[in-house]
Amino acid sequence: MFEEIRARLGEFSPAEKRVAIALLDNAETFGLTSSGELARAIGVTAPTVIRFVRRLGHQTYAEFQEVLRGTISGRIASPAEMYQRYTPSGQGDPGQRLRTYAGELSEAVASTLAGLPERQYEAAIELLADRKRRVYAVGGWFSDLLAQAFIALLQQVRKDTRHIEPDPRTRVGMLVDLKASDVLCVFDYARHEGMTRQLAADAKQRGCKLILFSDVPLSPVAQLADVVLPSRSAVPTAVESIIPAMAVVDALVSGVLERSPDVQARMREFTETSAHLVEGWTS
Repeated sequence: MFEEIRARLGEFSPAEKRVAIALLDNAETFGLTSSGELARAIGVTAPTVIRFVRRLGHQTYAEFQEVLRGTISGRIASPAEMYQRYTPSGQGDPGQRLRTYAGELSEAVASTLAGLPERQYEAAIELLADRKRRVYAVGGWFSDLLAQAFIALLQQVRKDTRHIEPDPRTRVGMLVDLKASDVLCVFDYARHEGMTRQLAADAKQRGCKLILFSDVPLSPVAQLADVVLPSRSAVPTAVESIIPAMAVVDALVSGVLERSPDVQARMREFTETSAHLVEGWTS
């Protein structure tokens, strides 16, 4: 169910999208209440909830809830819980372990990209390809690695891009300089961080556009975001993987590259300048 909601996120009306995001964010709280309680909790009308349910192919809200209950169990696990659930494959056979993991990881990447909402993906490309907008990226405990990689790739395609380190002083400096025309890309995954949500809320108050990279259940930042790009982080191993999320980053930067007619000259200059600096460092 969650995969379908995620894949169709761009099809819903604004009010229906609020229902979708609430369920992806916290189905355990919102999805097991009555349709009226769900509507009041997220600020939509009860008929909106029913329209959303019918869009998913369910005749009644009760039917929808029955399916939902069957898919909620075990959506989030701590690292310790993941380890307890993990059953090693190919014990004593490194080759078999690698082949099994390759298949599982390939499936996670393929399902992430196949389920990426096309309208959301297109909207993100439009924002990032607009040279009049500055682009910032922030992440959290582990997701900061993705934010860094995203900016490192995007810098080759366009100017005015910056990675914001996760310390408060740097983030405050960004907020002070933030303009309504800017784009803030937020990377926030399971066990979502309160400081990241607060940063996104402050940035939204300043009028800038928000692009959220998250897993399912979605980060609370989804309620604020203009664009939501979900990915799978759970791979059947003892640890979560950032590879599916990195595939979304690659696909997005590739899309921006295709919208940039003068990118070849920039990439050539980028390569030549970096080679010059490396030569200086090693001499």
